[in-house]
Amino acid sequence: MSKLLGLLRRIFARQPALAASPALTAANVVDLATIRSKLQAVVELHHPVTGEPLGARVTLASPDHPARRQARLDIARADRGRDDLEGDGALDLVDETAVEFLARIIFGWEGIKVDGEPLEYSAAAVRALLRPEPMRWLVNQLLNEAARAENFIETSAPG
Repeated sequence: MSKLLGLLRRIFARQPALAASPALTAANVVDLATIRSKLQAVVELHHPVTGEPLGARVTLASPDHPARRQARLDIARADRGRDDLEGDGALDLVDETAVEFLARIIFGWEGIKVDGEPLEYSAAAVRALLRPEPMRWLVNQLLNEAARAENFIETSAPG
C-alpha cells in the first residue's frame, strides 16, 4: 500500500498547479432556473457514414419521462431471472432489449420511408423497422441520441 501511495504522490507532484478560478461576479453567474429539462425531444436522423441529415426526425422520451422510466423497470423485470444470458443468446437479448426500449421511448416520427413508401408511426412499426440486422446502425444512432442529455435541456434567455 505504501508503494502505491508513494507512486500517487510522485504523479501528483508532477501535475501543474491549477489556475485560480476567476472571481465570480453577478455578470458571469448563470441563473439555474433558466435551464430546464424537457420531457421529450425531436432529433434529426443522419446518414451513418456521411453524417448528412436524412430529412427524418424522431421524437424521443427524455430520461425524466414517466414512460421511459417505466420501460426501464419493465425491461429489467422481464430480464430478471433469465438463464439464457450467455453466448449468442445474450447478444440476441441485448439487441431485442434495445429494440423494445426504443419502441417504448419513441413517441413519433416524420419523414421515415422504407422502400420508397412513408412508414406510419406506431410502436409496432418501430419494432418492425429496427429488428432486422441491417438496421443496427439506426438502433445505435437512436440509443446514442436518447443518451445525450443535451437533447433534453431547454435554455431560456434570462429575463
